[in-house]
Amino acid sequence: MGISSPLLKQAGFVKRKIAIAIAIEWVAELDGLGQQWNLSSRIATDEGDYFEIDYIAGEFLGSLGAYKRFLGSDDNYGVNVTTSSIAWEFSVVGTVATLNGENIITSSDIPQDSLARTLKVTPTQSTTIQSIGGLSTVGNRSVNAAIFNFRHYNSDGFLIHEIPLTSKEQGATQLATVGNINAFMTNYTKAVWKDRAKL
Repeated sequence: MGISSPLLKQAGFVKRKIAIAIAIEWVAELDGLGQQWNLSSRIATDEGDYFEIDYIAGEFLGSLGAYKRFLGSDDNYGVNVTTSSIAWEFSVVGTVATLNGENIITSSDIPQDSLARTLKVTPTQSTTIQSIGGLSTVGNRSVNAAIFNFRHYNSDGFLIHEIPLTSKEQGATQLATVGNINAFMTNYTKAVWKDRAKL
């Protein structure tokens, strides 16, 4: 039988339940079938420009299929970082690419785990970028992965464009935090939003 006493309360012996709200970090997980982020305007590159995206892929790669695209040039394969014909390997064309600072080349293994990684893409030729996570006119080239924190830098390392791609409230149209180019997801559904901690 519990004892309730004002003296015990004053002395701090009464347990209190404290509710702690934990903020969810939302990321949009592309389905690998026809979802990708399309930019509201094309980004033309100058010499030395580079792009970064963060992604979480999990263990999807075994059944992913060939040439699923992380980032590349508009509507062709002149500049590309994709999966290769072997779904768990990279294919790299027309760019110097790094993953968490380590060089990647065609046939490099794609890590299969749920860690967030940063992919840096530095085109070695002039190009334009209009889609992230897929090829804008070919739906089956999209990756089944959460892609976020799109960034574009010039050769001096100055940030020109940034779109976090993490606002569940904004939905299908994600607004830039740097620059004036936004992103729109094709074939959007609310189900794309996942708790990053649970991927």
